[in-house]
Amino acid sequence: MLNAVARRALDIAVALVVLVPTSPLLLLAGLGIRLASPGPVFFRSQRVGQGGRVFAILKLRTMHTGGPRGSFLVARGDARVFALGWFLRKSRIDELPQLLNVLGGQMALVGPRPRVPEVIDRFYTPEMRRSLDLRPGLTSPGTLYQLTLERAPAAQVGLSDEDRYGAELLPRKVAMDRAYFHRATLGTDLGVLALTARFLLRRATGRPLDLPTGYTRPAEGG
Repeated sequence: MLNAVARRALDIAVALVVLVPTSPLLLLAGLGIRLASPGPVFFRSQRVGQGGRVFAILKLRTMHTGGPRGSFLVARGDARVFALGWFLRKSRIDELPQLLNVLGGQMALVGPRPRVPEVIDRFYTPEMRRSLDLRPGLTSPGTLYQLTLERAPAAQVGLSDEDRYGAELLPRKVAMDRAYFHRATLGTDLGVLALTARFLLRRATGRPLDLPTGYTRPAEGG
């Protein structure tokens, strides 16, 4: 109980500390979105949260409006994404509004990424559905693992083909997250947040991303 309270206090504190200084950045990004593509600044997407409850995740819009729905995956060169949108996605600035979801209690800073209902219905086994007992989050070992694959040519099919993603990459990400959250504490969450910040800095400079073996080894054992 004390661990849960401490982690929730961390969520609220960090969300407030980050939202206040980045509000001018969000305002500038919002202006750029309106100039780059007609439509709203924010995008609300239905996601499955803790306990299987559906909620609206908040993001900066990075895609054109009014086009075909398309895949739930966004691969390189996806025509739905406008130019500024690619920058917002690569820098993860489009994710900043989710700090409001953190403040509202639908999400945590560290937790499995929330999926669209279609992904849960199509690909989640009964074992994978146990991860829905956890509060979804902004980052997690499974999320960082996917970032390490984005520059690997051999991984591009798995990042763009829905069936390959659902059969190969998604189960591994879920297994990694379940292994981590079985032993998660306030201290380990701080470690994941620090690693996430390091990943974003290295990604911005084109440097390789390596996930420590402590996050991957438990998943390999099931």
